[in-house]
Amino acid sequence: MIAGLLASVLTCYAIGGLTLSLLWPARALPATRPLLLAAALPLGAGLCAVLMFLWLLIAGPSRGVVVLELILIAGLAYAVLRRSRVQAPDVAAVPMSRPDGTSWLLPIVFAIAAAVAVAGFVAITRQYPHGDWDAWMNWNMRARMILRAGPEWRVAFTPLLPWSHPDYPLLLHSLVVRSWLYAGGETLAAPALVALIMSASTVAVLLTSLRLLRSPSQGWIGGLDGSYHERTPAFAGLAGFAAGLALWTKNEGALFLLALAVAHVLLSLWHRQPALGRSARAFLLGLGPVLCVLAYFKLRLAPPNDLISGLALDRTLSRVAAPDRYAAIGRALKGHIAGFGGNGLISAVWLLVAYLAGTWVSDETRKAGWLRTASLALLIVVAGHASVYLTMSDELPRHLNNSLERLLLQLWPATLFVLFTALRTPEEASEASRG
Repeated sequence: MIAGLLASVLTCYAIGGLTLSLLWPARALPATRPLLLAAALPLGAGLCAVLMFLWLLIAGPSRGVVVLELILIAGLAYAVLRRSRVQAPDVAAVPMSRPDGTSWLLPIVFAIAAAVAVAGFVAITRQYPHGDWDAWMNWNMRARMILRAGPEWRVAFTPLLPWSHPDYPLLLHSLVVRSWLYAGGETLAAPALVALIMSASTVAVLLTSLRLLRSPSQGWIGGLDGSYHERTPAFAGLAGFAAGLALWTKNEGALFLLALAVAHVLLSLWHRQPALGRSARAFLLGLGPVLCVLAYFKLRLAPPNDLISGLALDRTLSRVAAPDRYAAIGRALKGHIAGFGGNGLISAVWLLVAYLAGTWVSDETRKAGWLRTASLALLIVVAGHASVYLTMSDELPRHLNNSLERLLLQLWPATLFVLFTALRTPEEASEASRG
């Protein structure tokens, strides 16, 4: 089983890496290779999750998907080889801030923090081998239903189990089923490995992107808690596909995509710029395939969402008109944000506030349009979550207590990326203080 699980990971990595190598601008490749290597595994996992669902539609949960993925790898490798022969990369310089004398400490601190995080992950996995509530009542349970039902795998989306969210998109379920097919049977190591890969990949992408866009020190700090200005539709298309994978992961992905679209349109109107420019069209092109897969799932397989199906105009208006609900949501947001990531120690939010006070916003990134769009989108997502609690929740205190921290955690990597991209690097702050 271990060999099969390892093969499933390597196959994901190969598919993601070859796809990125094929789409990545050739002249950007040498300078941005660390980011490509970090993004290869999560992108490959997303592609394999979509491919797994399509294979389910064709042949059910069978090991034929392994053969299909190997054929895909061979085709991608051939395409990358042909591209490398006709288009030699032109090395592009990436301006970086000069590291100061203490920058060697940051990788050590990061390595210690990473080791502690992995040890914590292993300890929690051993204590809760089936995962917490959401893991076993939704992701893993539905993955087992799909695998065990064989040709009748569609029964996994029965409306008779509304508490298990049978309408949730299938990225994680598909990855678990796929891992079991590679391993040759069910093993608790498969969903744990998926969770570890997703967590580690998030940190790796955050670290490498900040190192590329800002400085090595900023990357290490962002991973703990000079820009390259290559403008190409390929990056926008990849961003669109990544946004589609957010849709294919959870229902909250729809709110994220809506927030991104609203922020882009509002800022385009504010600056009197076209909202559907070249990059936006490429973004939609990348989004399209996953959007079609999601639409098929929602329209043909998934039962109605339990929150939305329970909506009624009179009940919704009574919730909106209740002042105590606003107060409860406000208190919960304030408490969860102020104490986020505390783990019995100081909150990670206050550490970021202290870092903000010591560095402040970089003049280089202050006026970046994409940074404003991302910042506004994050605020819209938080407002959207608050609106859902306000209008849809019958058991508001329980829902706030059980889900708000998880929703904030989903926004945490993007928040770190936006913050550390906008702030001065330690080197810039040091130079400013000396000047």
